[in-house]
Amino acid sequence: MKKILITCLLAMVGLQLAAQPFINEIRAFQKADSINQPVKGAILLIGSSSFTKWQNVGDWFPDKRIINRGFGGSSLPDLIRYFDQIVKPYDPVQVVVYCGENDVASSTSITADTVLKRFKQLHGMIRKIYPKVRISFVSLKPSPVRASFLPTVRETNRLIEKFCKSSANTDYIDVFSPMLNADGSFMEELFVSDRLHMNEKGYLIWKKAMEPFLLSTKPIAVNRTSAVPTPNIDRLAKEGIRFTNAFTTAGVCAPSRNAIITGRIQTSNGGHNMRTLNNTYPEQTGLPKSYSVVMPVGVKHMAEYLRAEGYYCTNNSKTDYQFEEGPAFWDESSNKAHYRNRKNGQPFFAVFNSTITHESQVWERSKRPLRVDPRNVKVPPIYPDTDSVRLDIARFYTNISEMDDWVGERIKELEADGLLENTIVMFWSDHGDGLPYVKREVTDRGIRIPLVMRFPSVEKRMGVNERLTSSIDLAPTVLSLAGIKPPDNMQGKAIYGLHAAAKGHDYVFAARDRMDSHYDRVRSVYDGRFQYVYNYYPDLPRYMDLEYRKQQASMRDILRLRDQGKLNAVQMRWFAPKGTAEEFYDVKNDPYQLNDLSKDPRYANELTRFRSVYQEWQKTVSDMGATEEKKLIAQMWNGQSLPPVTKDPLVFVSGQQVGIADETAGSSIVYKIIAKDGTVPGRWEVYTQPFVIEPGQRIMAQAQRIGYHASKVVTH
Repeated sequence: MKKILITCLLAMVGLQLAAQPFINEIRAFQKADSINQPVKGAILLIGSSSFTKWQNVGDWFPDKRIINRGFGGSSLPDLIRYFDQIVKPYDPVQVVVYCGENDVASSTSITADTVLKRFKQLHGMIRKIYPKVRISFVSLKPSPVRASFLPTVRETNRLIEKFCKSSANTDYIDVFSPMLNADGSFMEELFVSDRLHMNEKGYLIWKKAMEPFLLSTKPIAVNRTSAVPTPNIDRLAKEGIRFTNAFTTAGVCAPSRNAIITGRIQTSNGGHNMRTLNNTYPEQTGLPKSYSVVMPVGVKHMAEYLRAEGYYCTNNSKTDYQFEEGPAFWDESSNKAHYRNRKNGQPFFAVFNSTITHESQVWERSKRPLRVDPRNVKVPPIYPDTDSVRLDIARFYTNISEMDDWVGERIKELEADGLLENTIVMFWSDHGDGLPYVKREVTDRGIRIPLVMRFPSVEKRMGVNERLTSSIDLAPTVLSLAGIKPPDNMQGKAIYGLHAAAKGHDYVFAARDRMDSHYDRVRSVYDGRFQYVYNYYPDLPRYMDLEYRKQQASMRDILRLRDQGKLNAVQMRWFAPKGTAEEFYDVKNDPYQLNDLSKDPRYANELTRFRSVYQEWQKTVSDMGATEEKKLIAQMWNGQSLPPVTKDPLVFVSGQQVGIADETAGSSIVYKIIAKDGTVPGRWEVYTQPFVIEPGQRIMAQAQRIGYHASKVVTH
């Protein structure tokens, strides 16, 4: 009996869903209304696909206040069915109705009288709740693909025109006649390839026909924006230094973070593939599912240098440096890590990571209230102007606003502890934003980042710094500010501090290699205006078909429109093969980098200069991207199938003098001094030179080279 009941319930649900063919469109309208309260006194458009396709209709009538609630494939019975959802909420001054060819083409039994009857019913419903509203009927248009229905279309238009003229406060708007040639034939040039939906020329005719009939309304104030208020970051910038030419070395997090924490571009570390930890997509790549990159001998995590000088170093909480954490790196690394846990008066270096603006948060935070109106955002030309694109852009701006709140909380913590005026604060990002065709790119939009530094000393607050800055400069700058000389193997340049470089960069470099399951190899050279891009695989498109990014609604929408052939040439550029090894852009005059100048003879000298810079850089800075990843891992693991193990450190005690030696080149050594009573301290100290212990104390020591397994803990 239970089985029968379940079957019946499922059948009822199936029937219920079948009876609501446009329920998703209606829900989309309701969601939009929940984000932005409907405006009263607007012109309301309801009807079939010609209104649906006209998504930016408000831009065609900038002096009007327009709400478009058309949904494709609908007919008059659908407008009647969903009347409460598409008419009642809006309190309009005018309702413009377009029923579409579906009203005559859905069945051969449909006559002009049938359509007239349906329109009269809808007209009466509108008039009942809005007695004074203007009702305007846009005539059916002629469609070449439905030429056989032309007699019914003509007769329907005739009958409805007659009704409109006899009804008070009702218009008939003729778009049929202007869309035919003088001999009555179809104007094929007004339609897209399906010969049913209109192109821009068709909508120009509609605009001209409709304009005289649309009532005067107070236009919605639209402020197209590419920014969002960030008062807390603005405060840091106002009280500090804002860098206007700061760039990362990759358009994605893990390779970029590998470079940031070592002060070296990731390609010289072997940390260039996204990513090596957690999941290398072994089914597609044939790699171990996870591996920790083995750093070249002598390359350290920047916090190790600070800890060796007594700094309390904390990370809250993202690492993602392409290698596993070692005991020499942090005093604390977790979502509870905080500088407040240090000893009284101990200097600190604290990293706080916000993931609020991470790519994933566009979909993970989709149910949170928006702080930005999707209608008001500026849609870049690289995207189609769709609801999902606008919504994702608005969501990203909202996330920026929420992230700014988080920045404010960090500032308040420093103020509450009386530390703000004794602390250097740096705000930065590890790559550009997380929207499609931005993240993972090495063009300007993928690698340009915000960078703000606030110093306690008022005299150091210089406002704006236009110096060309790379994210590999952060590590040497932090060390320099702490009075520590950056090691020679750091490729970045200290911007401030005791060891600041006299001159900044002439060029910054960036790289793109494997992303998840897909391989590519791209390098770029940038001087802040011109950017040179070198493609090792010119036959590949710029787009990488990664499953992760498809969780973003706008990405799915872009792919759907691509597959339907509805993206324009600019938007399709992402999906086309690069077609050339070299690209060259004047970013100042071409911010979206759509015009490749590499074949333009006027830029031949500039291209030659950048080519030479790139070739010299490849000679002087190791690029492990030239080595196939499986071979690279084999080299890192000394030809073995598993990572090497760091050899145990050697502890030498002579009286009270202690020295510790490593047996593995490139390893770091940490130690603890065990008290006479056997108490073991929590903190590992970084070993740099021999030290003295008291009688009765003992030593614990451990060694690890980054990317190797740690040695055993040796007690002496």
